[in-house]
Amino acid sequence: MSNIWQDIRRDTSSASASILEDVFLCILKQFSIREVSTLSQVNKQLRVLVHEHIAITLDHALDRFGFSTIPLFTLLHQTRSLISGSFVLVLLNPWSFYPHDLDIYIPQS
Repeated sequence: MSNIWQDIRRDTSSASASILEDVFLCILKQFSIREVSTLSQVNKQLRVLVHEHIAITLDHALDRFGFSTIPLFTLLHQTRSLISGSFVLVLLNPWSFYPHDLDIYIPQS
């Protein structure tokens, strides 16, 4: 659990802190990863929350295609491959459209 939520939980009831965390995550869902990443520059606590949000967003998006984030990103790194196309666009602008495929480009050896 990130420090900001520990501080909130210490100062408020557990139910109130949980509601605040849910509200914050709902607010983050309204913005693109690019917009949310700007928040990570505010302070360390927000950086941790933003990184958690991005990880959750990626997990949910990749789960639609049957992939887990860490194994896929490990494979992408090892093979110098990348994800492109509509999947990436939706992460940058979540309200643009719904991706129906996942484009993975592998460099020619």
